[in-house]
Amino acid sequence: MRAVALCLITLAGTAALRQCTPAPKTAAVYRRALTQRRPALIKLCTDSEAVLDEVGASTSTVTVTASTAAPTSTSAVTAATVYPPVPPFRECLVFALNAVGIYAAPNLMSLIDAAFIGRVSTTQLAALGPAGSISDSAPFFLLFVSIAATNLVAKAHAAKDHAGTARIARTSVAFGGAGGLLIGAMTLLSAATLSRFYCGGNAAALAPLCAKYVGIRALGLPAVVVASVAQAVLVGMKDTRTPMLAVALAGCLNFGGDLLLVSRLGLGLAGAAWATVASQLCAAALLLRVLSRRKLLAAPAPVMGASRGTPPTAGAGAAPPDTRATVVAICSFASFIFVMSIKVAMHNACAATAASLGGAPAAAHTALMAVAWLCFTIGDVGSSLAQAYLPVFSSSAAAAAASSAPATSNARGAAGGRAAKQRPPQPHFDLAAARPTIAML
Repeated sequence: MRAVALCLITLAGTAALRQCTPAPKTAAVYRRALTQRRPALIKLCTDSEAVLDEVGASTSTVTVTASTAAPTSTSAVTAATVYPPVPPFRECLVFALNAVGIYAAPNLMSLIDAAFIGRVSTTQLAALGPAGSISDSAPFFLLFVSIAATNLVAKAHAAKDHAGTARIARTSVAFGGAGGLLIGAMTLLSAATLSRFYCGGNAAALAPLCAKYVGIRALGLPAVVVASVAQAVLVGMKDTRTPMLAVALAGCLNFGGDLLLVSRLGLGLAGAAWATVASQLCAAALLLRVLSRRKLLAAPAPVMGASRGTPPTAGAGAAPPDTRATVVAICSFASFIFVMSIKVAMHNACAATAASLGGAPAAAHTALMAVAWLCFTIGDVGSSLAQAYLPVFSSSAAAAAASSAPATSNARGAAGGRAAKQRPPQPHFDLAAARPTIAML
């Protein structure tokens, strides 16, 4: 009897949902059910008043059409975004473990340098503190390019837009390379001045060693930025294994270089700098090769004209509109410069204060910070998880409204188009749909 009563209640609930649930509400329930992988609720939604017209395999929109449309207008269409399913725990765990290797490797390289230099000279270890702070802090001002690359690539990759992913990767790498050259040149030219400023009262003993190390490391700053952007592109594609292997190879090369140049040849601080630069160049070359083999760096084929078979002329030497839009999107993340400036100021103030206290305190601070930065990588792993899996839930509210608006007359459409041009699209994050993914992350 209980089973029969339960069946009757279920049938009555289904009938009530068919009669009372409006199309937009059904679309929202369907979207949530699809995100949370609940087959019973999905079937209940598809049996209701809203009818699924199309679910594109490579698109991110589902059109839900009301079955009772007014005879004087077209059928009401409501756009409901279909998001990717909640990632399984195993996928998140593998992603996080590989990300730990990505972000821990540079700090391990600094720890290796400190270990080798500490066995050679306390004075050189004291100079390594401010020298490492200057060299490691310089690329932070371009970290927003990597953050932008991860977010933009994650959206394009989720939409199966290979052309968009390639354009973002190509533009981000070029943007990062140009910025890295500029940062490297500025660091190389101001190495002596920065070293005297950071070393403070012990500038006479520490500044020459510090300036030599900073000058050598400045040669590898373009490779550091390019490698960081390439890693961000791969993380946006949810591939953390390849960057982890690249930084693991760089760590092995750095260890071998320190063993040869510092311990065997006795080059001291300069040898550690050259070993670090060589490992960074190799990591950047490997990551660029991976992107190239995935056809993410190749220039798109020119679109030939329909009549004469000639490429369209949009201005001599002008960048394509899509590329300009990508550059603007990358620059929109420049507000992270302020955040990184605060972190750099705090870290470098500590290093400068320790250097001014003398050789032994500065050496102790160098070893302590090498261990501390290794522990800070846990936050970077969580940030990478969020940047790789959550941008797909962000969209433009104006674009969504335009896609779900009913058809009207041409004059009204033109007026609406002019109004849309005047108002910039407002960002929108679907927190309700993202909640299960956030819980898993």
